[in-house]
Parts: sequence; structure tokens; C-alpha cells
Amino acid sequence: MKITALFLVAIVGLVACGKPSSGDSSKSKSAEPKAKKSAEPKATVLKQVDGLKIDLPAGANISKGIMGTGVLIQAPGLVVSIAPAGASDPKTVQEAKKKAEMFTPKNIKTEKLSDGWVFTFENKGGMGTNYFVRVHRTIGGKAYTCTTTAHRPAQQTNAVKACKSLKK
Repeated sequence: MKITALFLVAIVGLVACGKPSSGDSSKSKSAEPKAKKSAEPKATVLKQVDGLKIDLPAGANISKGIMGTGVLIQAPGLVVSIAPAGASDPKTVQEAKKKAEMFTPKNIKTEKLSDGWVFTFENKGGMGTNYFVRVHRTIGGKAYTCTTTAHRPAQQTNAVKACKSLKK
């Protein structure tokens, strides 16, 4: 089950990263310059995830999470899943590293946060290099995970930045 969930997150990340977001087409946002809009993230409330707030670029699409909990967020250069931490989610960076071993991780990076941690790595797969992100945060006394598997380094960077912006 754990491998299936990771596989699903990886597939959605690979497929969704290349899709344009489904924003309100009546506003013709595509005619506006993207650099200014996407460079200025806006605090967005995630009603489906205990009302947490996250900084997202314009045009972000928030839908139901892959495994039925949390949310899947898609925006230009960003795909990330956010959900309350489950029993099988790693609680420490060491546990995250252990679970990542099956992917033969390269370029492992970790960062300690005041309320959790960030764990990123890369691996080579059948479709090229994959860029993984797993962030664990405890906000308002509750644990949350923020994850993605992307196919470009910038998407990995954007995911980490979004995950770190989570707040009550």
C-alpha cells in the first residue's frame, strides 16, 4: 500500500506538472505577463486541510487529494499534495531517508524547520530525472505532510517554498 501511494504521487506529479492549470478562463489570465503574476504568491486558505494557509501563485487549482484526504495543488511550475500526516508517513528525516532508499536517492538535502523538516532528493527513472520533496510540519499541534515528485528542478524548489509557507 505504501509503495502504491508513493507511485500514485509520482505519476500524478509527472503528469500534472506539464498541464496548464484550470483557472477562470473568462479573465484571460494567459494574456497577462506570467513573470509578475507568478512571482507574487498570495496567501490562500485550504478549507479542506483544517483551514491552513499557503502562499500560491495566481492561477492555482486546488482539488481533492489523491488518496481521498488533503488536497492536490496545481499551478504554473508547481504541483504539490498536502494532507494531515498519516500513520505510515515518516515522522523524522531519518524515517524519510529509509523510505526513500528504494528509489536509490541522489543529491539528498535536508533542512530542519522550527516545526518540522524538509527532505529532498533526486533519482533517475524510466522517464528521466525525478525530483522528490517531502516536508513534515506540525502546525497548531497537528502534523501535516506536503509532498511532490516533479520532473524539473524548479518545480522541486517551488514545492519546497510552498510547503514552507504553510501556516494556521
